[in-house]
Amino acid sequence: MSSSFDSPSVHQLPNINFVEIINDFHDLLIDFKNKNIKTPSFTKEAIYRCETLSVKYKLASEQFKYNYRDLAAYLAEISLEITSYKNKLHSMDSMNSLKKSWNELASYYEKVLLEIKQKRLPNVNIKNLKHLTPINYARNIFHAMNAVIAVTLYHYYLTYNQALWVLGIIFVVFTAIEIIRRVFPATNDFIVNKLFGLISRPQERTKINGASYYALAAFLMTLTMPKSPLLLGLIVLGFGDPFANVMGIKFGKTKIFKQKSLEGATAFVAISFILTFLFSVFFLSLPMSTLNIMFMCFCVSLVGALVELFSFKLDDNFTILVGTTLVAGLWF
Repeated sequence: MSSSFDSPSVHQLPNINFVEIINDFHDLLIDFKNKNIKTPSFTKEAIYRCETLSVKYKLASEQFKYNYRDLAAYLAEISLEITSYKNKLHSMDSMNSLKKSWNELASYYEKVLLEIKQKRLPNVNIKNLKHLTPINYARNIFHAMNAVIAVTLYHYYLTYNQALWVLGIIFVVFTAIEIIRRVFPATNDFIVNKLFGLISRPQERTKINGASYYALAAFLMTLTMPKSPLLLGLIVLGFGDPFANVMGIKFGKTKIFKQKSLEGATAFVAISFILTFLFSVFFLSLPMSTLNIMFMCFCVSLVGALVELFSFKLDDNFTILVGTTLVAGLWF
């Protein structure tokens, strides 16, 4: 008698529900990222799931190869990558090797998702398909509103000393909250899940909140830099980062570093350049030519995108604001 984890064959899986196998792939990636796949019981189940899904994607590739060749090619590659991942699980490869394979699978998943949306396949409801990193519109809007409020207050109402006092108090409060979150788990649950549930990221449950980095960067830049470069940095952070997130998830097909895409980075530069240029022309009295202003705004926007792209050790709320403000400061 065969066990419940016997390997499937193509003949055992004749009918393929396309949306179902896409969602199965999504769930597999999420489970393998969040669980300890080195435990024997989970490894056995994981190998079976990989075998099953690999066969399904091979079948799906056969079904689409005549009408949608590009999509069929992606599906065939995914089948091979899942098989490769399964073999690494079976041979108990290192966690670094498995993580690298997971990143490859995640990249394929996002590519095939984008391909499906572009092809508009019949009988496939794209609303039922999920990104690995869903767009958090509430967080993106919160980012943009923070920039609008901060720029408005510092540009029109707060003096240098008043801005330092406000930011200093905010940073002290956020630091106190970070300490309390570590000492009292129930408070951490309330803050992450209820108070900031709509805008918090999963990793912020155990790591320093992005708002704390934002407050620290704003305080340091206010303390050390002129007002105008900081205002430009706030605009880049407030609008470039969220816009890159949305465009990268929706249209990001060309991966350039980890899960970051060329499309997302381009969107970051474009929106940042437009907004900083308009702000510089209409709200800042700059003693420089229009061409020089354009060059400055492009450099600031490009640096912001590059910093966002490679910020993996420090929070990008800190690195983007510091990097863009320092670069903008070269013109003041």
